[in-house]
Amino acid sequence: MGDYHGLGIAQTPNDEPVNARFLMGVRDYVRATKFNMTTFQPDDSYKDSIKVSGQIAFANYPVDLTGIKVTYKWGSRSFSVPAGDNGFYDSNGKGKYVFKGYSGYSGYIKSAYIDVERGTFLIYIRNTYSLSTPPQDFTISFTDEDDNDFSEVLEDLRDPLPKY
Repeated sequence: MGDYHGLGIAQTPNDEPVNARFLMGVRDYVRATKFNMTTFQPDDSYKDSIKVSGQIAFANYPVDLTGIKVTYKWGSRSFSVPAGDNGFYDSNGKGKYVFKGYSGYSGYIKSAYIDVERGTFLIYIRNTYSLSTPPQDFTISFTDEDDNDFSEVLEDLRDPLPKY
């Protein structure tokens, strides 16, 4: 027959944003659904932490993040999941890419995951120093093996998102 490409409008309960899974293969998209930040006084500044989770979609879908360097930015600070064998791996064979415990020069990523099939993500950075207080821009970026660039910014991330 043929292909049909169209645009539709959906009404969601309580006018909530559409789930990111509907945008897979259409556009890059990131939305935070939960956010928590803990900062300490200057004498304990190496104990700052941040946790962000939410929804994510990829224009170039499906995405294989195995061994791909993914960079997270909070304001001017960068934290990266390294490329290669010490980076993301597909934990279930279905596109849930997981990373645990990497201590680097720019901070300590306790854990991170990007679930490509469900369109969700989480990043937990802890025991770092002098994180800027909200609001700050939060960015997720990477270049996949096919040289497709993904870089999405959550502008002015702050409360009142639901807490963990």
